[in-house]
Amino acid sequence: MQLTDPRTATAIAVDKPVAGVAAEEHVNGGGTTISCYTDGVFEAYSSGSIAIGDPIVADSNNYIKTMPSGTGQVLAASLALICGRALEAGTGPAVINVRIGPL
Repeated sequence: MQLTDPRTATAIAVDKPVAGVAAEEHVNGGGTTISCYTDGVFEAYSSGSIAIGDPIVADSNNYIKTMPSGTGQVLAASLALICGRALEAGTGPAVINVRIGPL
């Protein structure tokens, strides 16, 4: 779930702050409220190559990826996007364990 406004979240998108992991599935407008896990160990689909301990961020289609690095990246802004750390290595698409929550 991506944070779009205070107390408002929608399906995940690339390069947006993560609100948490949906505790239930809503299909085709099945409600306007949802519970969200904000701390814990979860299985997640990886996109690209992820190493154990890598900081992770949201990617498209509810996947996660390693926090990108490169010339010109604004570190302070990037840190706001980190939603957790990889507890397993994976080369996507793969299902790996991740720690979502405070670093």
